[in-house]
Formats: sequence, structure tokens, C-alpha cells
Amino acid sequence: MASIQRLYAENRYQPLSQLAVLPAQAMCSSQVRQRSSSPELQLTSRLTLSPTAKTSRKNLVPILSQPLFSQPQLTSPKPVLSPPDKNAPPTAEGAKALRAWLEAEQVGGAQAAHTYSYYEAIEQYLGPFGEKGYPLGYGKHYNQKFMNNQTLMAEPTTRRWVEKTGLLLQKAITDYLVARYQAGTLGKLTETELRKFAFSSHPQAYTEAGLADVVLHSPELLPSIVAVPSAEFFPGSGNTLASWKQVGQTSLLVSGDILEHAADTVVETVSDTLHVMAHSTVYVVGDKRPAYALGSAAGRSLGH
Repeated sequence: MASIQRLYAENRYQPLSQLAVLPAQAMCSSQVRQRSSSPELQLTSRLTLSPTAKTSRKNLVPILSQPLFSQPQLTSPKPVLSPPDKNAPPTAEGAKALRAWLEAEQVGGAQAAHTYSYYEAIEQYLGPFGEKGYPLGYGKHYNQKFMNNQTLMAEPTTRRWVEKTGLLLQKAITDYLVARYQAGTLGKLTETELRKFAFSSHPQAYTEAGLADVVLHSPELLPSIVAVPSAEFFPGSGNTLASWKQVGQTSLLVSGDILEHAADTVVETVSDTLHVMAHSTVYVVGDKRPAYALGSAAGRSLGH
């Protein structure tokens, strides 16, 4: 310390706060030491100043263009969205706030910690409906079962279907709840009403998510899909009739999609075939001259 103080007193070294440039010979070091043969001062684990007889201001290079210790950039956290009072008179601002909050809680939303967070949020907002109520007993329960099904999630087609279905089911409930709020009846919503609407939205969500693609490309996984909610099809589940009803509705919708896909495939195949025929020339066996060309006048003789 005495040596350092003496060097500062002789104005041979400036404090770090006043340094604008350092010698080009600056090196890293892990300790402070002074050599008798070539005086140099090494600053702990940061810099080594090596003044020599030839050192001049022309040999100095700037290296402190940035502060030694930069302050962290502070960013304002995004505000947490919250829903309006469900019992308050409806307003346009309230409807907008409700939709924004519900969408933030949906799969992939800014406030969704899990794919089932949506159901926990509406349970807290609308309920409590209890562990057997639709939000927790059905929505959250089957969201977890499908998302954790390794067989379905390992195959790209069924994985896409599971993930998209989960989002579409939540979007449907969002639209329903916003409509109830706008009608001024959200505060009176019962668990039975919520369950009835949710079940009515299932077939459309299953179909729109691409169940027909699963049937066409991964039919062997259909039993795995049906097995997930299999308990709902038996008496005592509380959802037996609704479950069988949605199976029938889903089958009709998916069949329509499959028939439409098949029709498109047939039309495309016939179109391709006609295109090939229209640009083809038919030859008589053993004769190099064309018999007729379908592209000009069908069946018109070309020299025969």
C-alpha cells in the first residue's frame, strides 16, 4: 500500500475513476506486485499498467469507452390482467377486459402457467364449483390426461390434434362467458349451465382441430383417444348421455370432413387423368403413325 500511495503522490498513476486511456501493454493479473528491474503496477484481477521509458500519450489506446460497471436495464413488468366484477352491470370496457383476461389464461396465453391454468382461473372467478365441477373435474382433469398421454403426444398428427383441441375448447368457453357478461347474466351462471354449454362445444372443437386427419393418417391411435375419457361413457359418471351424444355428433362432423376430403381427392385424380389424356397421343400397335389425338377432336381419325 505504501508503494501505491507513493506512486499516486508522484502523479505517475491516476485513480481508476479518472482513467480515460491505458497503455497498450495493459495485461490481466491476479495480484498487485512491483518489480525492481522494471517498475510496473498490477491492479488486482483486472488491469496491469506497465509504464516504460518509451511510453507516451501517443502509445496510449482508449479501452474505457464503456463504464467499468454498467447498471442493469430495468424494465417495467407487464400489468397483470384481471376480470371485471361478474355481478356488475355490463359495460363495453368490462367485456373487453373480460375477454383479454380469459385469453391471457388460455393455452399459450401470457398468464397461463400450464395448459390447464384456464380452468383453475374460471373456477376461482365463477365458482367455487368444487373438485367435481366442470372446470376442475372435467376441463382440467382431461386436459392433463390428454397432454400427459405419451402415446398420443409421440405421434405428430395426434399431438397437433390434442394441442389444438385444448385451445379450441377454451376459446369456446371464452366466447360463451363474454356473451353471458354482455347479457348481464354472468353472475348467475350455474355449474350445470357451464357444463351443458361446454359439452355442446366439444364435437365442433374435436372436428375443427383435425380429428379427420387422425382418422385418415393415424387410425390405429383412435382407440387411445377414446380410452382417455372412457369412464364418462358408463352409468354413474354423470356425463353418460352427454358423452354418447357428443360421440354421435362428432362422428357425423368427422364423416363429413372425410367425405369432403375423399371427394376432393377423387376430383383431383380425375382432373389429373383427363389432363394427361388431353395431352396424349394414341398409337396403333405396330404403327408409328398416331391413330388420333384426344387433345384435338376426340376420336377423329388421323389417316386411318
